Order: sequence, then structure tokens, then C-alpha cells
Amino acid sequence: MNFGRVEFLYLLGIVPVIAVLIYIQYILKERFLKQSGLKRAFSTYALDRRFFKQFFLILSIAFLILSIASPRFGVALEKGERKGRDIFFLIDVSNSMNATDIKPSRLDATKQVIYSLLKKMNGDRVGVAVFAGRCQIICPLTDDYDAVSMFVDSIDTDMISMQGTDLGGAIEKVVKEGFPKNDKGFRTIIVFSDGEDFGNSVDEGIKVAKQNNVLIFTVGIGSKEGAPIPEKDINGKVIGFKKDREGKVVITKMNPKTLVKVAKETDGEAFIVRSNLDIEPLIKNINKLQKKKFAEKGFVRLKDRYYYPLAVSILFLIAFLVL
Repeated sequence: MNFGRVEFLYLLGIVPVIAVLIYIQYILKERFLKQSGLKRAFSTYALDRRFFKQFFLILSIAFLILSIASPRFGVALEKGERKGRDIFFLIDVSNSMNATDIKPSRLDATKQVIYSLLKKMNGDRVGVAVFAGRCQIICPLTDDYDAVSMFVDSIDTDMISMQGTDLGGAIEKVVKEGFPKNDKGFRTIIVFSDGEDFGNSVDEGIKVAKQNNVLIFTVGIGSKEGAPIPEKDINGKVIGFKKDREGKVVITKMNPKTLVKVAKETDGEAFIVRSNLDIEPLIKNINKLQKKKFAEKGFVRLKDRYYYPLAVSILFLIAFLVL
């Protein structure tokens, strides 16, 4: 047996406290009646009746709390199916994503867009990978969106020490290691990046995606005007901006050219996002994608038995009222 709302069981802690207070009251009343000589005026039956009346009230409260906690035992077989897509968020964590031309930063704006996307999803399995000079899958495919949000929240540009932006290698890793095999037509990668410095492996990544029928949507994060790249100390405080070999501050600009190419050649779509308000076109395109059946079989769950302790609680309440 377990409980659907186990946190309510903590309320049972008040039951012994109430019981102790009632018992103390009973003892003090007995002592007072005995010392004052009034005990003979009250029958033992009347005192016992009041004691049991309060005792039944305590039991009624205890079983009511158990009912609210939703005890579950016994099994029920249910049939059902769930349809959805397999979607991987592939997030650029190179240092340029710290630029603040999109407030509060490109990376933080990416997170906000992902949170908004998750709220619109239903039945899809979602995974998360980050990339810079190499790629790392940090969350496998799951339909637990709270867990996905937790992983996304933990992302920063220090996760991968190897700088650069190897998008091609990241796409290849996600296709080969992130998705289950033999699910052609249901797999999608959504790339979030400012589009800078993708290196020479993009074509190979596109090739692997096409061979495995993986659609790629690309989301450009940043502005054409660009912004400097902050440099931070170990406490996260900005201490300056990245400079080139000549000592000039480097300005990073969002470059959509390669992002558009990747999306176009994999039958996806490219988008430019500057705020959460820009995600509706992306959502509409995702919703057009074909869904697959993740499960079509019986599954077992524990039955909710809240009504048993509720019935006992009502019986004790009736006994309290009758006495």
C-alpha cells in the first residue's frame, strides 16, 4: 500500500497532541471534582461518556486525514495508448551565448523559450543535449517535463570546457545515441544557437540526419547588431569582455545562414527568436509533425481506496455526535 498524497500524513502528528491535551483535561477535571467534593454529584458513567465522546472525535479526525492522504492498494488493469513525438533540444553553450543582446542573455532567453515550449507539449518525449566544442546528452528522452525543466535550468556555458561550436558532431551524436532505433519519421531535433563558428562538420551532421529521417528545426538566438561576450570570475561576476589578439572587444552577432541551411536540407524550419512571443510559429510547425504510438497495451496501477478510511471516519463522527 502507498499514498497518493503522502504529505498529508504529517498531519497525523497533531492527533497524539490532541489526545494528550484531552487526557490532561480529563485528569484535571477528575482531580478538581475529587478535591471539591463534587465527584459524587457526577456519575462515573457521565465522565466515561465524555471521555469516549472525545476519543471517538480523535479517531474520526485521524481516519479523515488518512482518507485525504489517498491510500492505494490492490491493482487495476487499464488499457490505453499515448501518441507523441521524440524531440531533442540541442542547446549551444559556447561562451557567445552569454552575450546580452537578448535579455537577460542568449542562453537565459533560450531557457525561457524551452520552458514555454514544454507547457505546450502533450505526450511528446523530450531529451536535452548541450554542445560547444563537443556534445553531451544531459537528459535522455522522457515525458517527465518537470525533470526536463530541471535539467534545462542547470545548463550554463561552463558545462563543456572545449570551446567552439561543433554543430555537425552534436547532431550526429544525438541521432546515433539519443534516439531509439527504427523510429523513422518521428524524430526531431530543435537546435538553439546564435549560429556562430560552426566549423567544418555541419555537412556531415546534415548527412547523418537525412539518412536517419531526422527533421531539424533551428532557432536563432541573438541580434544582427550583436553584443560583446562577457568574461566572468569564479563567482559569476562580469570582470570584462572577450578581446581579440589586437586587444579589441569581440562583438558576437547572430548568424542565421548555417542555421537556415541545416533546417532546409533536413526538411525542417528555421526561426529567429528574440522573446517568448516569437515561439508560436515554432509550436505550429511542431504540431504538424506526425505522432507515433508509444504504448498500446494494458498497464497496472494501484487502486485509490480513500473511501475506506473516510467511511470509518464518518462512523466515529456519528458515535461522537450520538454520545
